[in-house]
Amino acid sequence: MHNRSRGTTLCLGLSLIVGLVLSAISAILAVVYYYDSPCITQDMANHVFSIKDDMVIRASIFSTLPNSIDGNEQSKHRRLTTVSEDPHIVREEVWNQLVIMDSLKTGPIYETRSGDERPTLTNFKYFVQPVWWSDQDPNASYMNPDQIQMEWDLASQFYNEMSWGAFTLDYEILPQQVLRNASSVNPGWETETDRLALELVNGQGYLKGKDFNAVCLLYNLARDGPFSGSGGYGNVNGDFLWMSYPLSYSVIRHEIGHNFGHFHHHSNKYYLRDPEGIGGGGWHDGFDMMSGGNGFPISHLSVASKWFFNWVPSWAIVLMAPEGSTNACPKCQASGTFIIKAFDDVNQPPTPGDVMGIHIPILAEDSTVYSYWLSYRAKNDALIGLSVHLTWFVLGDTFGSSVDSLNYDAFGNTDTVFDSFVRPGTC
Repeated sequence: MHNRSRGTTLCLGLSLIVGLVLSAISAILAVVYYYDSPCITQDMANHVFSIKDDMVIRASIFSTLPNSIDGNEQSKHRRLTTVSEDPHIVREEVWNQLVIMDSLKTGPIYETRSGDERPTLTNFKYFVQPVWWSDQDPNASYMNPDQIQMEWDLASQFYNEMSWGAFTLDYEILPQQVLRNASSVNPGWETETDRLALELVNGQGYLKGKDFNAVCLLYNLARDGPFSGSGGYGNVNGDFLWMSYPLSYSVIRHEIGHNFGHFHHHSNKYYLRDPEGIGGGGWHDGFDMMSGGNGFPISHLSVASKWFFNWVPSWAIVLMAPEGSTNACPKCQASGTFIIKAFDDVNQPPTPGDVMGIHIPILAEDSTVYSYWLSYRAKNDALIGLSVHLTWFVLGDTFGSSVDSLNYDAFGNTDTVFDSFVRPGTC
């Protein structure tokens, strides 16, 4: 591990930062389209599911994204990356969408506290439903509640610390039940295990929205099919988890991150400046728990996500735009010198006067908001230096938005992401 100062100083003229990343924006933005080319697609009960690694995506969630880049979509894509449009008009829609974004954050999981201008994600409760497959012997496949509780306690503690106490991840372990109509012989996605599990929970007298917010189906390894390997799956921006027994807390926190709207975030390297190379597996960001950093004890969600959930308040984020302050964004700045505080130190919550990130909105298109985010991660093997991310929020559904991002690899000609950062003295 590397010793670090508590903050990093950034002398920022916005035109320099925009020049740094705009050369790659065309390839970066194209990655948005990648996730509609899934490895597996199943049509179940009129819902198209896309399965990519451990992400389960309902097509209805992302209806604003194209299924393919046809001629019209290519035209729209070119328009997304052009600088010929009036930036004032472009960003006017960004401010409108950011207001809509907050309006989509509704109770009971979000609360707008006294004196706070934005809703905060404060609570979310899972019912953990252990099951036997219908052909299993209950006497031979019993799950130990103590092991389940130990791992969920660790995940709950992680989310509480990551939010500096603003968020409570709650859970309740239900008695193990037989999952009828689902045997251990290739229980695939067409088996609708999520529906069967919800019926199990409802049959015990519980109601979603009143007693719980989401369900975690906990299963013994199947003989074959998608549930035959250890690990888990999570609905992106949804309310269902699939997990194998025995549990691992690192898997729990990662799959919950999918429920909370996160994809696997990638890195944009020099020789992978195309969507096929990046989306095809390429390089993950490497430093948060959703993008290859899940092995680090501290691998927090990005500062953009913490801002979205209001765990990092708006006053700790600097808003920047080339035009500076406007009626639509009176707090926007065109340039400045800032000390950015690490956003992943559980012992250093945001306090008045802190800057934990710089947000540079680009544009909004079809309920998707694109922005640059500048931040400083200090509590894992990330090197001291500035992180530059392109982040996009797709508005709607359970948590109000899904989120994806690309880390701009400042030294992308090497076979590592550990030198991704803009280090002092290198620009």
